[in-house]
Parts: sequence; structure tokens; C-alpha cells
Amino acid sequence: MFGKIILESPDAPTEMSEVEGSDRSVGGEVAVPKPFNAGKFIWRNGNLIETDPAQAVHLPALSQALDYARAGISGIRVTPHYRRASLLIFSLPEHLLRLEDTSRRLGLRLGFNSHQLGRAVVDVVQANAEILRGGGYLRAVIYDARQVVAPQSEGPADIVIFAGPFGDYVPAGDFRLTFDSFLRVGDQRRAKASANYIGFAAGKERARKLEMNDVVGVTAGRLGQLIIGEGTTSNFFLVLDGTIYTPPLDAGVLAGITRMRTMQLATDLGYTVKEEDILLSQVPLAEEMFLTGTASYVIPVTHFGRHRLGTEIGTRLNQTLRNVMEGRMPKYHKYHRWNTEVCLPKTGG
Repeated sequence: MFGKIILESPDAPTEMSEVEGSDRSVGGEVAVPKPFNAGKFIWRNGNLIETDPAQAVHLPALSQALDYARAGISGIRVTPHYRRASLLIFSLPEHLLRLEDTSRRLGLRLGFNSHQLGRAVVDVVQANAEILRGGGYLRAVIYDARQVVAPQSEGPADIVIFAGPFGDYVPAGDFRLTFDSFLRVGDQRRAKASANYIGFAAGKERARKLEMNDVVGVTAGRLGQLIIGEGTTSNFFLVLDGTIYTPPLDAGVLAGITRMRTMQLATDLGYTVKEEDILLSQVPLAEEMFLTGTASYVIPVTHFGRHRLGTEIGTRLNQTLRNVMEGRMPKYHKYHRWNTEVCLPKTGG
């Protein structure tokens, strides 16, 4: 999926020693992954069970999921309502439709429709409500547990849904981005397949070694031109002459739910948004860049390589998106139904 190319970001160093760590980091330190502690109530193959999350799934060494990466995922934000005693699940129907589409593209038969899965998600949130009161993250994983010594294209899928408390994925402060040094090929579009993240994990490690927060992928366009793709776990946006650009799905990027919502919010706020190929030559001309993702909301990029960028539009969209997730904007919460509301149980006292 990945081929080696030589790309350097503007003024990017070739040796880490050429750059002072405090100048290329978040809050003076490169961010490290935070642990995720799931709640003890998990939905698995049609049943809500209480178990140690670490023991929820047992896969044999010989399985399609482990040996041939036949698995897919979905991640969904859960946010406390700003005023009421309830939790808001962001864009639940859209996430579940994409999960269904991922299963079809991977040839995995779920055995549950989106309505049943929606009920399952609500059950998991309600059962784990106490630990989710401050906000959290929900993950659904579909996988092929069959023990077959050959890659399969069709088969039944197991599914597990769990949730746990989760704060900001990206710490406040500078966010530094650069080009990835590997050419990305392939097309994930609507399929959020686990295998896609093998190359992204390697890209994240390359970013760490450069003391960057992330790398943005480069891919070949329709005419052989090198164009911008996406970050390792997020979609990419660029602002040029006041217009917001993002790569089209034809560029092989994931059809991110937060990407879609951010485009709508930007349009509603009066910005012009275009889905067009972004050439490498356009990157140094950018006024702003930002990334979007379920876990990370909207991330204003403060630096591309050594170049300082503006953050006005990205910051505004980030705050607007968070307001929507917290139920502060009735237009999206009540009428457009971007949130699924789950009432919290009353506490004793």
C-alpha cells in the first residue's frame, strides 16, 4: 500500500538534532498516547454483558482477523449535555451506516441492522453512564474470528461495542504537521478497515521521530500529479484566499463523519468550501490548515514544517463543533438531529 518517495516539508530538517525539541512540540513535549479504560458493560453479538473489557474478546492465533486483518472499526464521541442530565452521542446513524458499509466492503456479514446496532450503542452508554458523565468515546469493532488457513472474502462477523471516559485526544498548544515521506496508494473512502491503520501507524511514528504531531499523506492524482491525502487519523483541510479546500473522496481519503459535519458547519458560517485535489505546490501558499476526526474534533495546525500558520477559521470551527456536540445549538441538536440523547440515571442523595 505504501511506496517510498522523497518529500520534504518546507524547511524541514533532515536530522532531528537540527531542531530544538521545544520548538517543534506540543506544550514543550511531544504528545504520547493516552490509555483508554473501557467500562465493564460491553455489547457482544447481541447481548449486553458485564465483564472485564480485557477479557471481552478471545481470538485464536489462527483467525481471519489476526492473520489477514479482516476487521473494521467505528469510533463515536459521547458528550455531556451542557445543561441537562444527559449524554449526547454524536452522529450515531451516520457512524452506523458507515460501519455497515465497511462490513459489506470487507465481506463481513454482521447479522444486525443499523436499528439494532443503534439500540446496542444506547444500551452500552446507559450501562456505563456513571463513568461517561464527563464525556467519553465509544468503539465498535467487527471482526472475522474463523480459523481458516487462507484469506477469505466472505464470512460471518463478530461484533463488540464498548465505551469509556475520554478527554481531549490532542493537548492544547502548538500542533505541527509535515509531509509523510511515503507515497500512499489505495482507496479507503467509506471503509474504516483496521488494515488501513497499519501504514498510518508507521506514519505516526515518522512524525514522532521528526518531533511533529502528525504527517499528512501524499498520493498520486488522476493525471499522475502528487496531491494531498489525509493525516494518520484525520481528514485534511487547507485555507487558501479565504476558501476552505479538502481532498475529494476520489483522492482515496476516508469519508469522515466529522469531515462531513465540519464542511456543513463551515458552509453555514458563510465560508466557501470546495472538495478539490490539493496540489503539493499549493501547500506553501496556505493561510491555514486544520484536521478533523471523531476523537480530535477540529485541530488547527499552527505550523507546517517551520512555517507558522493562522488558526482563526480552524479555531472557530472547533468551538462551533464542540458547541453542537454539547447541545448548545438547537438547529443541529433538535432539528437536524446530529445528536442522539441518552438520559442519565438520577444520582442518590
